[in-house]
Amino acid sequence: MALALTLVALPSPSGASERHSIVDVASAFAPATLATSHPAVTYDGAAVPRGSRVQFVQSRSAGGGDAGDVLVETLRVWGLRSRARFYAYAYSHRCGSTPSTAGVRVQDQPAPSHFPQNEIWLGFRTNARGDATSSARQYWLTAGRAESVVIDANPNGDPVACLTVALR
Repeated sequence: MALALTLVALPSPSGASERHSIVDVASAFAPATLATSHPAVTYDGAAVPRGSRVQFVQSRSAGGGDAGDVLVETLRVWGLRSRARFYAYAYSHRCGSTPSTAGVRVQDQPAPSHFPQNEIWLGFRTNARGDATSSARQYWLTAGRAESVVIDANPNGDPVACLTVALR
């Protein structure tokens, strides 16, 4: 007896927003000395071991509200230090062999302090395997201003890894 399977694509329900990926970068973490040839580098091998992985996706969600489209940033990590808290932010420059190469946190409006409505904040806690996912939403554009995502071991700094990615 042969079994047939038919797949049917259904339109999204009326009023539901659709996401369209505009940036999608995935990589394994390499030593920081390879920053010029590798998109993801680690500065702390205990927190972010070489070979652990990262994916960053930026998508546009149409019809996000009265302010227009919403940008959604999602960071996924695999194999980092288990059961640890990390914080990730968009930075102004590409990753380099030292954390300071990435520049400063990108803000929508210049401000002397940091707060989530003015920056991309992707805080997460890894599970027993060192895996985690975090997402942020915003109405402002990062195009031409953000070239990397830096992962910190605490909310006030202490960079442990960096992913070069040109945000839109």
